[in-house]
Amino acid sequence: MYFVKDLNHINKWLNWSRVRYSKITIVQVPHWNLTYILRAGIFCVPNPKVKVFKVAHVDEAMRLKYGINYTFYGMKKADSMNRRLMLNTYKDGMSETSKVYPLSEWTNKEVIAYMRANKLPDPVRYSKNASGGVGFNIDCYLWMRNNEPGDLKKMLESFPASEKILYDFDTFKKLKERELSCPLTEDEALKLYKTK
Repeated sequence: MYFVKDLNHINKWLNWSRVRYSKITIVQVPHWNLTYILRAGIFCVPNPKVKVFKVAHVDEAMRLKYGINYTFYGMKKADSMNRRLMLNTYKDGMSETSKVYPLSEWTNKEVIAYMRANKLPDPVRYSKNASGGVGFNIDCYLWMRNNEPGDLKKMLESFPASEKILYDFDTFKKLKERELSCPLTEDEALKLYKTK
């Protein structure tokens, strides 16, 4: 699922997967949260005509379109308290609605170890903490600015007001440097920014 399609750093992964697993079809669909974002006008002009979807709608659409009975998710109990509570209600990592969570018991370290042992590319980590994927947050935007400026440009073209994410951080960093009378690295400023 995506907020903005065809980001270069995501396409690298998809292209690698297409070569490695030539018998599978990769399907990209807009992220279900995108409907809330577009309807409410978060970082863009509101569009009240957008129909709001939930992940269940995307799941159902994929099942109908491809005639599949099971859908697989990468959610883990280690991701968050909400995920832990939800996944604890399923027996053997499978819901009554045939949603399968094969990684539900895995930790982030176990996932990374498995990926390395099987020569899978390292996932993009937008911060030193576990990464939740592309999103409208300072970690992701700083990572794109530093590593994939073309992807940041695409995000800003689709969601122009999201530039405020970087503006707020850059302004905070300048003010903090002035207050402390010394330059700060991006990491130092980010640590202070997240504790403000």
